[in-house]
Amino acid sequence: MRDLARQLYLASGTAEEGLALLADELTKGPGAAVLPVPPDDEEMLSYLDAGRALVVSAGVAAVLPLSVGLWLYTAVEVWFAPVALLTTGYLLVSYFGVGLWGRRFDAHAHAEALARASEAPSGPPSVDVFLPCCGEPADVLANAYEHVAALRWGGPLAVHVLDDGARASAAVEAMARRHGFRYVRRGDPGRMKKAGNLRSAFARTHGEFIAILDADFCPRPDFLQQTVPLMVDDAGIAIVQSPQWFRVSPSMNWVERAAGSVQELFHRLVQQNRDRFDAAICVGSCGVYRRAALAPMGGTAEKGASEDVWTGVLTTCDGWRVRYLPLILATGLCPDSRRAYFKQNYRWCLGSIALTTSREFWTSPLTATQKMCYLTGAGYYASTALSLVANAAPAISLVLLRPDMVRYYNSLWAVPSVLFPWVIMRIWARHPYGVECLRIRYLQYSAHLFAIWDHCFGTATAWVPTGAAGAGTQGRRDSQFRRAMSFLLLTTVAQLLALYAGCAYRIAEGYAWYDFAPSVAIETLSAFLCAQSFFA
Repeated sequence: MRDLARQLYLASGTAEEGLALLADELTKGPGAAVLPVPPDDEEMLSYLDAGRALVVSAGVAAVLPLSVGLWLYTAVEVWFAPVALLTTGYLLVSYFGVGLWGRRFDAHAHAEALARASEAPSGPPSVDVFLPCCGEPADVLANAYEHVAALRWGGPLAVHVLDDGARASAAVEAMARRHGFRYVRRGDPGRMKKAGNLRSAFARTHGEFIAILDADFCPRPDFLQQTVPLMVDDAGIAIVQSPQWFRVSPSMNWVERAAGSVQELFHRLVQQNRDRFDAAICVGSCGVYRRAALAPMGGTAEKGASEDVWTGVLTTCDGWRVRYLPLILATGLCPDSRRAYFKQNYRWCLGSIALTTSREFWTSPLTATQKMCYLTGAGYYASTALSLVANAAPAISLVLLRPDMVRYYNSLWAVPSVLFPWVIMRIWARHPYGVECLRIRYLQYSAHLFAIWDHCFGTATAWVPTGAAGAGTQGRRDSQFRRAMSFLLLTTVAQLLALYAGCAYRIAEGYAWYDFAPSVAIETLSAFLCAQSFFA
């Protein structure tokens, strides 16, 4: 307790602010976030084997029968064709167009690149480290800054804390200066959100390379030593992106555990697949940027949302490359509540849909395969959003309108897809892949549906970082989350009741009960998982 009090006192500018921080720490209770520590050596290497053969082969074995089943149903109910086309198109392109062609990370070539860079006659280049913050808890910042201070680099190194909160924080400034960091406060905080903060810092700094770490990420001491030399060795690389990784432990609540585990598929497999086509996504934090590549834009892309993804796209359009490095070099914090996780997925979906529906994207010089990679991302968001209302539609419509066509073996087309997350993902994943990972999909899909709706009708809410000012927008976001959860609950209950009532009526008419049993079992399991996302 004394150590905590002393740390917060040193981090604060006044005794009153220090006492307030201490009170905040003491009232957090047992549900407080477990502060991250950097990955160890074993964790750093855990994504090198993408496990592509298992996921792709099992995925193809699941996708092909599902596609056949969807189109057989579409032959009966033509109105379902857009859903079938979107779902099967996204899945088939993801596996056959991208997944089959991913390449294995060459650790030997990586080591050789590091060795060549170390022999460069000009010596190690200068590096700026940007640490944007906007009202995050003091203990999270203090923990991250302690690990950033341990970064090793042989050349000029400057660390900049970019405080974009509603008002200047003496505590944040004190923490920054205690570690020898530069505290930066721009003149127009909040304008263009995170993009504006990063662009302001870009104009005030001069390092040849820029590393960006979000407020909660704790890097390994060799973070710069593993990334910057790749850019020294290859002058065509604009961005080296490493995984955003989250340690999962039993002490976390189910949202934190699931949020950390489900990210593995993207960062361990999808990003490596996309890297084969120079189409890896820049996700912002845990990335290193070449100043010369950003200079024509005046820094990162000037976008109010998903500036990281846009930065990667625009630098690629300018002839640079985004390189994905599957070494886990930093640890972050997962969202710890359903609301926070919903907002995160809403933001990601909105960014992907806004990008791929923009004229700028379609008229860009990106290659066809690169555009295909970005479109598979948008296809994922669109198909999962539709799944909330479309998954149960075939069973319900057949029971109500065409009961003579209901057969128990109709559901066999979907069985491999149903088993995929229960069996294959549990075998493949490094993180524990428990039932919470299936449960959290309902939060994801609801966020995707509302993000796409808001994009189509121009009602998207602005991004509000944790702890930032802007109560009006924050309240609107909370209202949106409540509406999304209400929609999810009502839709699930209505679908289940319609199916139950329809099956009961048809069985009473003399139809065989066992023909309806598989559909009832699948939808009951889905409703059970959905209910857990509310009450677990």
